[in-house]
Amino acid sequence: MKAGIGAAILVAGMVMAAPLQALTFVVNYNLDDMGDPNPSDGVCEIGAGTGECTVRAAIDSANHTPGGPHVVEIPYLPGESYPVWATDGLQPYVQMTIRGTGAGKPVIQGGLFLDGPLLNAGDSMTIENLELRPATVSGTGTSGLYTNSPNLVFARDLVIVPGPGTNGGSDIGIFVFGGSLNCARCEVRDGGSLGIRVSPGTADAATLSLVNSRVSNNVNTANLQGAGIRVDGGTVVIKDSLIDNNHAVGTGVNSLGSGGGIYIASNPLVDVQIINSTISGNKANHDGGGIYAQRFVRLENVTITRNWANYDDVGAGTGGGIYITDFTDVVARNSIIHGNYVPCPPGVPLCFLDGRNCDDTQGGTIGLSSYGWVMVGNDAHCPITDLSGEPNYTSSAIPHLGPLTQLGGQHPVHPINDTGAEADGGDPGGCTYTLDVGGVDTTFPLLLDQRGAPRPVDSDPNPFDGDSCDIGAFEAKCFGDDPDGDYVGSQCDVCPFDFDPLQEDSDENGVGDACEGPADAFFVSGFE
Repeated sequence: MKAGIGAAILVAGMVMAAPLQALTFVVNYNLDDMGDPNPSDGVCEIGAGTGECTVRAAIDSANHTPGGPHVVEIPYLPGESYPVWATDGLQPYVQMTIRGTGAGKPVIQGGLFLDGPLLNAGDSMTIENLELRPATVSGTGTSGLYTNSPNLVFARDLVIVPGPGTNGGSDIGIFVFGGSLNCARCEVRDGGSLGIRVSPGTADAATLSLVNSRVSNNVNTANLQGAGIRVDGGTVVIKDSLIDNNHAVGTGVNSLGSGGGIYIASNPLVDVQIINSTISGNKANHDGGGIYAQRFVRLENVTITRNWANYDDVGAGTGGGIYITDFTDVVARNSIIHGNYVPCPPGVPLCFLDGRNCDDTQGGTIGLSSYGWVMVGNDAHCPITDLSGEPNYTSSAIPHLGPLTQLGGQHPVHPINDTGAEADGGDPGGCTYTLDVGGVDTTFPLLLDQRGAPRPVDSDPNPFDGDSCDIGAFEAKCFGDDPDGDYVGSQCDVCPFDFDPLQEDSDENGVGDACEGPADAFFVSGFE
């Protein structure tokens, strides 16, 4: 772009009302990173009378203008970005909303001299519909989104591409440093470093809620454990999300490179809960392809499959799905930990090694604590401690999972593709999950699977054999003939010849929206 965005928005920040009310500052200039020299006058511009409002100038104005909370709007520019050249990045430190507008996600791009967070959220605020690229060519220790505010920061519909990992592990996509972040529909992907880090910071507390999000394809080659998510301290809840294809490379042999999907440090102030989510295809050159657990983890309706430990087959490494260290409690319910890998010994083309799915520092004496309906591969190194007397599935119980497939939700899932123990094999009382609410464990219904399809539902056309919760993150509906390829058999598919994996039927007449169309907004019956 050579001359601003266009006449329609070529006005310095749009003043909505009286100075003490909330204002909206609209960014209209992306050829510079200058601030606003007079940020408290209610007008966003980089010089008096220029009418040019950069991202930095808009945030300056929102920081300093009385009233509020104000709004910063950043229009989408196809093929272009908004630069951040200053070393300290962008510093919104009062309550505000920073929002991308238009047909796509506006890109905020870190420049050569960026040294620290691209966007540092210093107070309660909302950040939505943006793509943050802290560094793609160079940079020293950058993070895309950084928060250390004790007030809750809401992030929605973000894409963050972490930096290149050239600064010893401090290039991070999202860094929650003693802060509190709720991230919904966020993607942290394709980075050359760690995706997300949660650390207690100076406040000795941190919270992250990651909902309907994806952490994918981050390769960490630095001397910092983990690749997808690293938890150094605090409370983390991951729900309806996908952690996939991250790779903890690390440095050295038998030391770093553990926790491909999630690395959980030994801080006693760690609490990690994963609900209705998938951990798949992650790799660790050492231990814990899916999860490396050193403190408490709770798994509810989680699918952990196709992860690798000792991926480079150099030195050692085990626990393809989960690796558990001393004094660590991994509690599972309605979950699948199956189909994970460690390499076979040299010269052995096919092997079934213990520790592929789960292993621990005590050679198979720690294992999992189960509240029932857990499927684990035939691993002598992963014993199950039954806490509730409910059934579990080991040895010959093999889940029938298809490849990661986009089936109507925000992200791909591993569908159940045939009748196995996992289909209608979970809690017969329905799908639920438990959260700590004010120090009290509170149970909530889990009414949708990871992609948003109803659960529980019957997995076959027989109405008399129950509709127990399916094990894992996917809820199946009917097997057999499937001409439309949506993993719903035609015997009970509401549109057997139209792709409709979520089985939406707005008027509940048994014919799905995919082949009938949604119900009218209003229906008049003729009677009052």
